[in-house]
Amino acid sequence: MKIFEKGKTQMYCGYWNGSPLEVGLISTIYEVPKREVLHSHPYREYYVVISGKGILEIDGKEVELISNNVIMVESHEKHEVTWIDPDEGIRWVIVKEKSEPNGKIIH
Repeated sequence: MKIFEKGKTQMYCGYWNGSPLEVGLISTIYEVPKREVLHSHPYREYYVVISGKGILEIDGKEVELISNNVIMVESHEKHEVTWIDPDEGIRWVIVKEKSEPNGKIIH
């Protein structure tokens, strides 16, 4: 057994602390982070929406991020969060099937 604790970022585990996958939990955010850009990964990524609303664009298609939904982004699908409800905000858990340094491919 191994217990992972949240570090300085929203991430709890990944390659840096010996986990084979990455798991992160964000605090409620009210706007798209400046670092969010169109990107892909060579593995699946899951967005588990805890509260709030937003839009995730996946290969040019808008997908609603809403409470109690899980969105799976397939490997190599280009995606980015394009909108977050400014009044309600959004909070999610993100799970990446694999953890490796520089796993994000910017497009």
